[in-house]
Amino acid sequence: MEVNSAVALRRLSLSAVSSPSYQSREYSDNDLSPDSATSHNREPPAYSRTPPATQIPGRGYSTTLHRSPYALMPTLLYAALAIYAWAAIVYLSFRPMSAKSWGPLLRKHYSYPKPLDYVPNERIYRSAVVIRTLIIVITLPWLSAVCASAAVIYVQYQKTANSLRMRQVTNLADRRWLDIALYKALVSGGWKKHGSTFLVLAIVLHLIAGLTYPIQSIFLETKTIRVPDSMDRVATIADLPFLRSSDTAASLVGNDILTARRALSDANSINAQPFLWQNTSGIQLHTLNDILSLNDSFYAQLPTGFSTGVLRQFAPRVNSTATYESITASQFPSNCDSVPGSFYSKYYSEYMGYARTESWGITACMPANVTKSPWQKTRDRQDFSETLYLNFTSTQRYSSDTPIDGKLYRITVNTTAGYFELPNYINEGLPGPLLEKDPISLCGADCRYQTYDTHMSTHRIRRDNITTVDTLDAASWDPISAVNKGPLLTTALAMFGPGSFLDTFAAKLSAISASFTTANFTGDVCLDVPPLLNLILHEPYGLPRQYCLHAPVWFRYEGSNADSLIQLWLGYFLKGEDRFPLVFTAAAFLSNKQMLESEPGQWWIHQDLGVEMDIPTISLAGIIVGSVMMALYIIPLVGLSFYADCYARWTSRLDSFTMLRFGAAIGDKLLPLRVARTPDQIAVLDEIPGVVRDVSIPDGDEVLPMGTLGLGDGRPLQWHRRYEAFKESDELLTHAERRKIQSRINDDPIEG
Repeated sequence: MEVNSAVALRRLSLSAVSSPSYQSREYSDNDLSPDSATSHNREPPAYSRTPPATQIPGRGYSTTLHRSPYALMPTLLYAALAIYAWAAIVYLSFRPMSAKSWGPLLRKHYSYPKPLDYVPNERIYRSAVVIRTLIIVITLPWLSAVCASAAVIYVQYQKTANSLRMRQVTNLADRRWLDIALYKALVSGGWKKHGSTFLVLAIVLHLIAGLTYPIQSIFLETKTIRVPDSMDRVATIADLPFLRSSDTAASLVGNDILTARRALSDANSINAQPFLWQNTSGIQLHTLNDILSLNDSFYAQLPTGFSTGVLRQFAPRVNSTATYESITASQFPSNCDSVPGSFYSKYYSEYMGYARTESWGITACMPANVTKSPWQKTRDRQDFSETLYLNFTSTQRYSSDTPIDGKLYRITVNTTAGYFELPNYINEGLPGPLLEKDPISLCGADCRYQTYDTHMSTHRIRRDNITTVDTLDAASWDPISAVNKGPLLTTALAMFGPGSFLDTFAAKLSAISASFTTANFTGDVCLDVPPLLNLILHEPYGLPRQYCLHAPVWFRYEGSNADSLIQLWLGYFLKGEDRFPLVFTAAAFLSNKQMLESEPGQWWIHQDLGVEMDIPTISLAGIIVGSVMMALYIIPLVGLSFYADCYARWTSRLDSFTMLRFGAAIGDKLLPLRVARTPDQIAVLDEIPGVVRDVSIPDGDEVLPMGTLGLGDGRPLQWHRRYEAFKESDELLTHAERRKIQSRINDDPIEG
């Protein structure tokens, strides 16, 4: 491959050899006698001697100078691979090749625009990583090889013969641009002795190239993301603007109260509530006993920890919080039973117990027109408040009798409802905050519409058309007919309204009393579980258990015996009034739950858990720094490759074979083969010229001019001129050269 570049280096120029400055201190003047110099200027050995007479006269082994085409194309390939790897990594850190985003981009918010295939992007990323690793490995070796090739041109085409000294050339030949010892020598005042423009350029390029990829790696990281795969509708839940209207609820009056009543009776501090959310990520299985200690707790129709994956979806949420305060008789509404549409319930009973009359009484009042639903037809945030007044009276033989006017309480439940963003990969699995406005306005290209009615009218209050009628003595029925009740009204009706435990327990117990007389087993039997019994009875230091109102079966029960059990339940409430906030907050939670679960679903929930994929991630600063550093060494590297390939050269690179020819040209008189422990102190290296020149002396009678390479004074090398070469590098004469030689032989003029 390098036949034409193996040009022989014959000698130092005669003027250089005869100069006293080039005489080694170890040799006398006799060593540079004409007889000694003859050894440097004698004819080449047999392999390069002038051809015999049978050949064309004047024809020795020679060649013209040629360019070396072996640096530019590999460098361009190297640069292309380096740029491809970096560009692919940077591009994939923002978006895939086959789509506009790593996230979902839905067409008109309803479907993916086309089948998704991210596998090619993964292959591209893997290829970029492999290529970048290869580039990191070969960068310094290849840069050094290109510099060694370009150094030949630099040494060959100096303006003067003394522009470079042999020590400077040997530094280039030894590729000392990676030698730390040379760095120390340069900064310690050895620039004139060791330095050259090309050496500085090579050092700077190698430092930049060596630092580029470690610095890039500081900014470059790999992260695992999930990309869209397939979208599924996984649930259909209530939409707050479309809560059931009154005309469709006529056949279901009271069903919500029955559902809530069962929920309040089953409520306890043991069972986990999967729909009790708080502002944390992951599945949170809390109980009702934790409801006040949670961070921003609320109810939603989806289980905690539910994630929509790569999609953004929203869901309704309701949060109700109860407070209470003890009040005086003057603060208790006196005309609650006469307020149109109000809820009013009063229970009172006297019975004979252990030779004395005992009594209990409960009055519940909500002095407002509760037949009007507090819920609004909107997805915007809505807030409303409800107030319940309670009067508990109890007289027993114990000291736990209530005051004459009873124990009076005001229970207030504040409810906040709206929508929130469900956990997804975008928000790192955290439920979003309560939104102030309709979430549809926040639905971007990564959000699937959850209803067809995206342009509904808002801010209209839903009202029922129930009219007030005469109430029963025990409890009013009108509020039961109200549609979309508030959570406190639902709780009040379930606990104190028609059909409640207080309203039916005596009759129920009377109906089953006959079966106790014929029972053939003994023991305690649970008769009923009143609402909230297992929340008001709390054992903080014992094992949680389920409570009920129970009695031994060998007693004969009559209807009046129910009073003692009711009074027992009432006593639990009076003793546990400090738990009212927890109890009524839990009751409101359960009431909200039953209301939303009973609504027909019109709000869709979609999910796409996606598939895992590794992608690069890099900051803007990292992109800028990494790109600039690559440009700072790749552009000069390509320039050096052009420089090395565009000029004709006498040897392929400054390597050991080149230095061997230098040594042969200098001779052992100046550089003998001896031990050199401190090469920096050998002065002859700073005196011998290092520029390769044409040192031939034309005599004007040459058949075919042929140059001779040497060090020192001479003419710059010319690409079209023939120079003495090794036999293996001999170049055949061109047709024009043959005509010229033949013309000289025949002494004929050369015709154009």
